Amino acid sequence: MNDEKKRHYMPDSLIDATRAGAQTIVVRQVLGEKEKQKAMDIRIWLPEGKPAVEQIVDVFVKNVEVNAVDVITNKVIVRGEYEVKAIYVANLPDKPVHAVELKHCKWTVDLDIPGARKGMDADANVVVEFVDYDVPMMTRAYKYKYHGCDDSCADSCCKDSCDSLCMPLKPPHKPKPPCDHMCKPPKPPMNPCPSMNPCPSMNPCPPMNPCQPPKPPCVDPCQVKVPFPGPSTEMSCREFDVSVVLKVVAKVIVDREVQINAGTVPQPELPNKPKG
Repeated sequence: MNDEKKRHYMPDSLIDATRAGAQTIVVRQVLGEKEKQKAMDIRIWLPEGKPAVEQIVDVFVKNVEVNAVDVITNKVIVRGEYEVKAIYVANLPDKPVHAVELKHCKWTVDLDIPGARKGMDADANVVVEFVDYDVPMMTRAYKYKYHGCDDSCADSCCKDSCDSLCMPLKPPHKPKPPCDHMCKPPKPPMNPCPSMNPCPSMNPCPPMNPCQPPKPPCVDPCQVKVPFPGPSTEMSCREFDVSVVLKVVAKVIVDREVQINAGTVPQPELPNKPKG
């Protein structure tokens, strides 16, 4: 009767753990993680039928995807693609707004992860960190980007850029006083014999030293107006560059076996005396 009560009050979980022993489960563990930046410069040409660019409104990157993640020895290779879209004002009398797209821009990044081996699982993601564009000089698109004004406000545009070049103006050169043309006769030499001393003659005036021509006044670069190229000298902007910076993060995942309930199972005692 007492034995039955003891078995009745013994927890069932302890009985099951004692019977089942240590169990093993498989968990996924991150072996290593690394991030890297990828910078690219892409040139976009306007297709036939599209008008030239007068001003670029915006350039952005969309549909950034990761197509493949490959694991090799101590390295992960990530490949993907994205699209670039630009919105611009056309160089036409009515100033219409157009758009140009460039699809399937490929990119590849390799990341060093020690311990990675071929066949391991890996995961990666990508985000856009920076996007900018650049246009050729001598175009109206260049003027709109770097000056942001029309031809009429060129003075205010160059004011800030010329502040560091401004120098205090020097006064104009003052001419020297005119030369003294009153020639004085030389003094006679000291000679005790007056008969041997001829009459002193009037020496001609020394050559005149004309004043140097005045130097031109210093020119303040802030007051110099540099006109922007007019429509006759501007080049047609039909191509521009786009700079894109991506941040790629990759990690390698491995499977590990972990034992549970190992402490609840009684371990067999070792013999005190060796056999034999």
